[in-house]
Amino acid sequence: MAVTKSLAKFLTSQGLLLILFSLAVFASFRYETFLTPLNLMNIMRQNSMLAIVALGMTVVILSGGIDLSVGALVALGGVVAAMLAGQGSFVAIIGGIASTTLLGVVNGLLVSRARLQPFVVTLFTASAARGLALSITEERSIAVPSAASGLVWLGRGFIGSIPVPVLIVALLYFATWFMLHRSRLGLHTFRYR
Repeated sequence: MAVTKSLAKFLTSQGLLLILFSLAVFASFRYETFLTPLNLMNIMRQNSMLAIVALGMTVVILSGGIDLSVGALVALGGVVAAMLAGQGSFVAIIGGIASTTLLGVVNGLLVSRARLQPFVVTLFTASAARGLALSITEERSIAVPSAASGLVWLGRGFIGSIPVPVLIVALLYFATWFMLHRSRLGLHTFRYR
């Protein structure tokens, strides 16, 4: 009985990690190049944006909220950054961040001040941001000019043998861990669960 409870507790807390590990073991036997350093770095680089979004969503969920607009906001921020890339990397990065921050503030005000349901507000924002991104681009990809080499470096560059996006994710994860476990804001975030 005690073993069953311990196993159930382990699967509840670590089940997803166990599934991920099982998939990695399967892939390493199925594909001989899966466990090569180049492939593992490539997987981490390609999933870095998803990891950053997941990090933000973790904080939102820990505070008892929900945000359905994150994917569409990432797309819109990328479109704005790509469109401003001709004016330099700094302008492109600030423009992308500012556009998504503005919509995030609108979400926050509608939820906290107007007392609208987060599900409804962020679903609307997701639709609006996705539509705006498609409208601005006319459903075409946008080429980033060479003038924005810093922007390209953030997405595809390396420091030593480690991709820059992987380093950014690692720094953000450490900063979020520190905020959640060592700051007053983190204590308040867990308190609202």
